Amino acid sequence: MVRPVRSPKRVLCRPDLHNRIRADCFLAGGLYSGDNSTCADTDGDLIADVCDACPFDFDNDIDGDGHCGDVDNCPDDANTDQADGDSDDIGDVCDNCPANANTDQADDDADGVGNVCDGCPNDPDKIAPGVCGCGVSDVDSDLDGTPDCNDGCPNDPEQDCSGRLRLRCFRCGYRLRRHSRLQRWLSE
Repeated sequence: MVRPVRSPKRVLCRPDLHNRIRADCFLAGGLYSGDNSTCADTDGDLIADVCDACPFDFDNDIDGDGHCGDVDNCPDDANTDQADGDSDDIGDVCDNCPANANTDQADDDADGVGNVCDGCPNDPDKIAPGVCGCGVSDVDSDLDGTPDCNDGCPNDPEQDCSGRLRLRCFRCGYRLRRHSRLQRWLSE
């Protein structure tokens, strides 16, 4: 579109039909042009750099925290203070290990905790080995206080063979009578 100029080198920023900011850029020669240097659009967001609050960020601060995406340490998560406790250039708000530097944000088991901080980096259900170790659940099915991995009778809260001689363990679900000789012998 070509139209006469009211004043040379005039740049106006105003909303267009799609409510985007655009620049009315005029050349000194008196013709309108959208391709001169005053109308450059470095990030390709259809907002002239002279009018664009974030000329190098196509999404124009998508998280709305006041920091353009090209310099925001968490471009998708609002963090106005840009805190980065471990100095790895990843903001604490989106860092999967904010206490330890890990610029690659590696998380092999996809549990949301970075490998650098994850005591079980290949176990998505644990971030620490716990009683049973990585890859083994610490669940206590019979609620007797002993995890199933160490409980000889994981479904019998009366029987817990952990840490006892095999001789002292009985069949799961089996109960001795209170005054039997075997019970007295086993308790000695």
